[in-house]
Amino acid sequence: EGTGPVSMAENGTQLCILNPGGKGYIYTVSGGLVEITDGDFDANGNPQSVTYVDGYFVFTTDTKKVIVSNLNDGTAYSALDFGSAESDPDEIVCPVVLFNQLFIAGATTFEAFTNIGGAGFPFQRSNLFFQQGLVSQFAIQSTPDTFAWIGNAKRQRPSVWIAAGIQTQKISTRGIDLLLDGLTDDELAAITSWTY
Repeated sequence: EGTGPVSMAENGTQLCILNPGGKGYIYTVSGGLVEITDGDFDANGNPQSVTYVDGYFVFTTDTKKVIVSNLNDGTAYSALDFGSAESDPDEIVCPVVLFNQLFIAGATTFEAFTNIGGAGFPFQRSNLFFQQGLVSQFAIQSTPDTFAWIGNAKRQRPSVWIAAGIQTQKISTRGIDLLLDGLTDDELAAITSWTY
């Protein structure tokens, strides 16, 4: 379905493949590729991006919601298992995991969540908050000990940032910043990144 980039995450036995705004699939060695058909999968909006943490596939949707799969099962969902990033009303772009902590990347902010367990949506805000957001769900890359992204904040031009403990650090040069500043909003939203 489509020719654009997809979002993927795996839990050790299942691989979740998501066409942003479209269909989601689960691949297993024994069952092959099956479409996610649970009616609650898109009850809180169309899933846009996926990651995995603590037994859950975590998705962001186009309605500023964050949803989770059932524990250890990417084929089952509950419409009541959702949360939202509430520190800032910016658009949610994608979920990111660092050191087993869930971050919800918005257009102008990042907000961290911790798994507190229990029924329903198991994640709670942890009061860690970054003032720089993410320009595109594919403009972020994780390393073993941090993540880097292209983003900006309110009234700031885009730059390349890195998570440095409980703060952010700008790592782009003035030349890179000038190149990013010359892009339109649509071009920024289409940025993809990779690591090597």
